[in-house]
Amino acid sequence: MKEKEIYDHIATSLAEDYEAIYYINLENRKSFSYKYRIMVNGEPRHFQFSMLKASDNKHIILCEKDIEDEITAENLQRNV
Repeated sequence: MKEKEIYDHIATSLAEDYEAIYYINLENRKSFSYKYRIMVNGEPRHFQFSMLKASDNKHIILCEKDIEDEITAENLQRNV
């Protein structure tokens, strides 16, 4: 199956259960990360999601980190 066909099949299968689906190709990369903000108990919080290739090059490591304190500190530094 071609890569686009695989992506389309996965996206179609998951579309009913998720609001957003991201396909990230790590073939030529060691890692990928992005920052996002979601509402938690009615308050916005910032998180960082990272994907890293394991040293065996067969597995991936998924990490999610709450970075709200870091974002708050950065904003305070800018305002000083």
